[in-house]
Amino acid sequence: MIRKLTETDIPIILDIYSYYIKNTVITFETKVPTLDDFRKRITAIAKNYPFLIKEINGTIVGYAYLDHFNQRQAYDCTADLSIYLDYKHLGLGYGQELMEAIINEAKKLQYWNIVSIITANNTRSERIHARFGFEKMVTFKDFGIKFDQPLSISYYVLRLKEN
Repeated sequence: MIRKLTETDIPIILDIYSYYIKNTVITFETKVPTLDDFRKRITAIAKNYPFLIKEINGTIVGYAYLDHFNQRQAYDCTADLSIYLDYKHLGLGYGQELMEAIINEAKKLQYWNIVSIITANNTRSERIHARFGFEKMVTFKDFGIKFDQPLSISYYVLRLKEN
């Protein structure tokens, strides 16, 4: 089942996200936020944007949300996308379900574009974005450092409305 975020989900999604902070370069965040800081962040996002939870038999296995792409108002037609799955539930199709659901939400809200910033060589993420029609627009070489390793990022864009 895919549903909207509730307050009680926040500690669980912090646990999911913490894995990626501590063990991967998928997120450029390097320190796990406190539950209070994370709660404030998530609550602020969910106040203005769709925030979806994927749940299987009462267990949260992933989440997806849209957020500001840029704070300047002219960018309001474009949203930034994030999807995270519990690492124990990768490869089971849950990411595809979340992607389809969040794209549908974006369409309902009449966004023109969805942008996803993907760390270079994150092939799992690159594949799912390509499957849903995202186009790789630009790569920025060595834009971050995590685990003493320079990291590049690519912007993937899904155009929902043609001008």
